[in-house]
Amino acid sequence: MNIFQTQLEGQIANISEQPLQKMGYEIVRIRLMGSAHHKTLQLMIDRTDGIPVNLNDCEMVSRHLSVLLDVEDVIPVRYNLEVSSPGVNRPLTRHKDFVNNVGQLMKLTTKLPVNGQRNYFGTLKAATETDFTFVSKESEQELNFAFANVFEAHLQPVLEFSQAKPNQKNKRRK
Repeated sequence: MNIFQTQLEGQIANISEQPLQKMGYEIVRIRLMGSAHHKTLQLMIDRTDGIPVNLNDCEMVSRHLSVLLDVEDVIPVRYNLEVSSPGVNRPLTRHKDFVNNVGQLMKLTTKLPVNGQRNYFGTLKAATETDFTFVSKESEQELNFAFANVFEAHLQPVLEFSQAKPNQKNKRRK
């Protein structure tokens, strides 16, 4: 479980983390995707002060990081840089993400199968330093997962719809 998955993404994290920390941001996830000749670098950030990330934050980080990555020249091909907030179905990539989201619904994919499967949906029950407990929505079974076996984990927002009263104009006349 890391904010990055490849060696190149790890290099980008090493170059970016300290300067972004000084600006008041932390990296949630880094993904470098695309063809051999053109890549897209996606960087998800959080503010260290707990205030939600806004468009101005993304623009400022993008401008700063773009210069930094061009100077370091770690990406050998053309690329687009996309900076965003984690959003409502935020990825859980750090230990603190799991600790801070106990009780929340999540979708989980493991690197290696656990009980014959790799994909799970359920509620995060608890997190320790090395693993976490999860209650499967499908089987209602409590399962333990090692952080080292997490390929990808995301929060799953619960949408609640209010019982809206019908508009007076839309009522049928008898």
